[in-house]
Amino acid sequence: MASTRGILRLLSDEHRRQGAELVEVRRRVAALKSRLASGSYARYRNDPCGYARDVLRVEWWAKQREIAEALLKPPHRVLVRASHSVGKSHLLGGLVNWWYDTNDPGVVLTTAPTARQVRDILWKEVRRQRYGRPGCPGPKIPRLESSP
Repeated sequence: MASTRGILRLLSDEHRRQGAELVEVRRRVAALKSRLASGSYARYRNDPCGYARDVLRVEWWAKQREIAEALLKPPHRVLVRASHSVGKSHLLGGLVNWWYDTNDPGVVLTTAPTARQVRDILWKEVRRQRYGRPGCPGPKIPRLESSP
């Protein structure tokens, strides 16, 4: 039967190994994010419409482009009053992805009248547009992250 000290040493060794693996994974994620930000997406930092067209493969209509371009001017906040079914969630999903890919580190705050609308409408659109690219930590989690 192993002594308590021996068991603690085994646990300690396992924790060190897992810690080293975690450090390596974090290093790889940071390197990948840096490569992506400095390479393919950096050119879109001041061109959200180009990002939508080239990366997301969508065309925004004139008012959507106007809203997107307004975000480039300080204080980088735009309030939009619109009716139903005009593409607000589609546009905002694209803008969340654009900001995440071109501004690292960065923060995007998203709001709606209810938490359900943020989670089930807006972030569903963000995840749909982001499909196949890194950043989403889970299928229903309303955030993007580049490091744990």
